[in-house]
Amino acid sequence: MAAVARGPEPKPGRRPAEPTGPSRHVTPEGMLATRVLAVVGLLVGAVGLATALVTASWTGWPVRIMLVVAAGLVVLFLVTNWGWLIHYVVIRKSLISLNTVIAIAVASVILGLVNVISYGRSWRHDFSQSQIYQLSSETKNLLGGLTQPVSLIVFYDPGSLEGFELAEYLRRLLAEYSLASSRVTTEFIRTDAEPARVRDLTKKYEVTVDNTTVVLAGEHRKNVPATEIIRYEGGMMGMPPRTTYAGEPAITAAIRVVTESRQRKVYFATGHKEKSPTDSGEKGFSSAARLLRGANYEVAEPLNLLTGGVPEDCDLLIVAGPEQPFRPEEVEALARYLDAAKPALFLLDPVWDDHYRFVKFGFEPLLEGRSVLLKDALVLDPKSAFQYASNPMPESVTSYHDITRELAGEAMVFQLARPLEAKAAEKGFTATPLLRTSAGSWGEVNAQTEDTGPPTGGGPNTLEDTTKHWVTDQWKGGQLVLLTEIPGEPPKVERQTASIVANTESALTIAEKFGQTPDGQKRQEYMLRKSMALNEGSDLKGPLALAVASARREGGEPMSGEPPREADRVVVVGDSDFASNSTVDALPGNQNFFLNCVSWLEGKSEETGIRPKNPEVTALALSNQQMKALTWLVLVAMPAAVILAGCVVWWLRRLD
Repeated sequence: MAAVARGPEPKPGRRPAEPTGPSRHVTPEGMLATRVLAVVGLLVGAVGLATALVTASWTGWPVRIMLVVAAGLVVLFLVTNWGWLIHYVVIRKSLISLNTVIAIAVASVILGLVNVISYGRSWRHDFSQSQIYQLSSETKNLLGGLTQPVSLIVFYDPGSLEGFELAEYLRRLLAEYSLASSRVTTEFIRTDAEPARVRDLTKKYEVTVDNTTVVLAGEHRKNVPATEIIRYEGGMMGMPPRTTYAGEPAITAAIRVVTESRQRKVYFATGHKEKSPTDSGEKGFSSAARLLRGANYEVAEPLNLLTGGVPEDCDLLIVAGPEQPFRPEEVEALARYLDAAKPALFLLDPVWDDHYRFVKFGFEPLLEGRSVLLKDALVLDPKSAFQYASNPMPESVTSYHDITRELAGEAMVFQLARPLEAKAAEKGFTATPLLRTSAGSWGEVNAQTEDTGPPTGGGPNTLEDTTKHWVTDQWKGGQLVLLTEIPGEPPKVERQTASIVANTESALTIAEKFGQTPDGQKRQEYMLRKSMALNEGSDLKGPLALAVASARREGGEPMSGEPPREADRVVVVGDSDFASNSTVDALPGNQNFFLNCVSWLEGKSEETGIRPKNPEVTALALSNQQMKALTWLVLVAMPAAVILAGCVVWWLRRLD
């Protein structure tokens, strides 16, 4: 049997080597206590680091205290257990190898460097379909350029549905604002708590409406009510109601207001039956005025051009739906304003006089000089319209223009619009069509859609003044309506089909045939209704332009290296109803188009991307057969598969 070599036996009475250093003077109970405290110190340090990373602040007192306590406990452990560490790690090498220690140290250093490099360079993205909480690049640029602190104070009543929803929405949205800029601070104040403080603050900030957000920057302040942040829209023109979250455009606009040195001013022309920014009716422009105020505009009192022309402080002039011609002195005032290279927005409906002739406003030459032509016609589009052919919906948008580049696929509705034409560039002005109707549309030149007349003489009704009001081709295919009025009874209406109204003679025959009622009563009035159809000879064939933007390009010489600039900006839209209260709130596409026009006119195309957002509700619609199949799959097939798999495993183990 081979002998096994052994080392020298320890001498009797000699103890193994003990650790040296400060730990020799510490009792075992003390060393154990310091080790426990070291573990506690590491935990406190981890909490402090996590707090600093979450709050993005290393200067807060809680973080400082936790890090100092952690460092002190670790140092105490090292001092009191130095000899034990040497004996445990270097001499015995029983639990932790040197390679493991080095690997842990290297990993710790790498992790620390990654945290240092990534600090302040975080990336966040909202992957939801509607991206309600994703800030636009315009908002991030604004926040990144702040030079002064901005405070966002939300007063909300959690007991109301509006206040609860506002607080839940803004907590997540304003957190993104704070992360995007260290100069933005937020505070949420419940109006049902601390009555004295709430009373003082609401008085100080002039908060008169429940659930209001106050935006502060220095001495400037803007209050944003909840109705501008969360809007319940729709329910008009057959559109279903829905909730629109406009927190980002409202808050960003408010920050821009309180941080900019001067608020821009917009004037609405008046004196010709234009739409009014103070009218809250269906045809009014109070909603458009609200949108303008949210875009950092001060909406001035309606402007009468006869009282001194356009004021010097006018940053944008809007002519919204005039129904009467402008006087020569008003046209001159308008020309002086445009010649000063100031922007203007013209919303021009087709208007007729009593003889169905299109009204001339008087300023058409000013627009023609900017390569924009107004066409005397009514746009009809049976292929792409909302409910009626006279409510066209643009089928195509100009993707390369700043106003419409982000509007592709958005629904927009116009009502009783007129077509426009972009002329070839002249005098340095370039006009660009923005919205076009479908190829099946046309511009109806003869706008008279019906004609009425009283009886002539004592006999049967005849068509009055047929040579003046009734052109055979115009009314061909139309409908003849005879109104019977019997004393003491409501008027009765009898219609004849349009197919037999082909010329004057046949219509007169119908009038004579139905000139008397069976009981001998006279018919009191007739009516002709026109059948709408494209007249190749006179009507304008589509597609037609509904809006045109004009600008004069300057600068940008080939050797200068600078791109050309656009000045003297004008936008002409062949309809004003698209921005009225009944449509601009119900249709986000109309709202976005209006705001984009305003932003482009001011040369602030970067602001056109901040728009309200609507949450997308995705529902899984299953048929009865699919529901039954899903029920069998979840309640029967899947449990049976698990049981079968268990039986197979049990059987295979028995075979082994």
